[in-house]
Amino acid sequence: MSPMSKIAQISVSGIRYPSGSLHKTRWGAHEEACIVEIVDADGHRGSSIARCHAGRSAAAFREEIEALSHVVLGAQVDDVDGIRSVFERALHIHLAQYVSIFAVSAIDVALWDLLGVARGLPVRTLIDPAAEPVDRVPAYASLPHVHSTAQAIDVAHETYAAGFETVKLHSSGSVQLDVEIVTALRAEFGADAGMAFDAARAFSRDQARTLAVSLHELGFLWFEEPFGPFADEDCAWLFDQVPIPIAGFETAPGSPDSARWAMERGIVQRLLVDCYWKAGISGAKRVVDTAETLGQKLLVHHGASTAMNLANMQLAAVRPSLGPIELLAPFGEYDVAAYLPELAPGKGIILPTEPGLGLRWDEDFVAAHRVGDVRTIRG
Repeated sequence: MSPMSKIAQISVSGIRYPSGSLHKTRWGAHEEACIVEIVDADGHRGSSIARCHAGRSAAAFREEIEALSHVVLGAQVDDVDGIRSVFERALHIHLAQYVSIFAVSAIDVALWDLLGVARGLPVRTLIDPAAEPVDRVPAYASLPHVHSTAQAIDVAHETYAAGFETVKLHSSGSVQLDVEIVTALRAEFGADAGMAFDAARAFSRDQARTLAVSLHELGFLWFEEPFGPFADEDCAWLFDQVPIPIAGFETAPGSPDSARWAMERGIVQRLLVDCYWKAGISGAKRVVDTAETLGQKLLVHHGASTAMNLANMQLAAVRPSLGPIELLAPFGEYDVAAYLPELAPGKGIILPTEPGLGLRWDEDFVAAHRVGDVRTIRG
């Protein structure tokens, strides 16, 4: 990107595709996503893929992204400071006018991709030039819902065989069955297999304590979201009862500043961060920097699309203390329109070496699943 190069246009299009296993019961057989492309005056292109959360349409989400176009068009984004300037303006609109945090993330990640492409460098080398990025990051798998011990064991076998060292289960809807499932999994795979549990905010105090006792005794790594994101008293009570790390604040509304609020109150032992729910790479990096200052341990939540998962990987490459990133299982089922990097058993995700995020498009998929037209706004 030449000095003083400015953003010339932004295009947004939609795709519609079959829902992954975990989402079919949440919002139906299909889900949609927006593809964002930002072009500078020199013709460099940066892109992101942003899932339309909770079953909303690409047409509705596109309007939110386009509502931020005026802070992007004409902006000088030839360095990280340029991205930060756009990010701060977009974040202000999110907080003041209720444009979703996902729209901010879609813009921010596309700008980081653009800067990397223009510089001919992977994004991770730009996030923190003083750091020495790793070339691979560990990953854990979030399993689809299961409703029997046999089903849980089968899915876990497939997932460990795919190269994941840790699996995260979701509640079956019955605490009694959950206890049976986690007990059977530990017996099947032994003490060294990594395991965690996600309750998705579904439990009462008594239910959470019942399951937490089993998880702690079985050596589970963390207990995710037994309660809602602001249930600080409930989380404190549970951790006092059973000392298994509680993870949370995954999808709490607000900006990276709300994550700071949670850290300052010590709501959870592991706070969840990613580049989609926490305002792109810029927002997630702010959360990570704040956590390092305050001594808060983090967990990486999945990014809900290939581009956002790649953004998570790029950030984790310069902050290895983040530990493994989350990917939804079966591997690759949810990451449509572009390809995920290789998952090497025992080695983790091998990071792409291409400039930018390392997006490798599945053009046939995009063409076959396009919904609506491609709308372009020029500066």
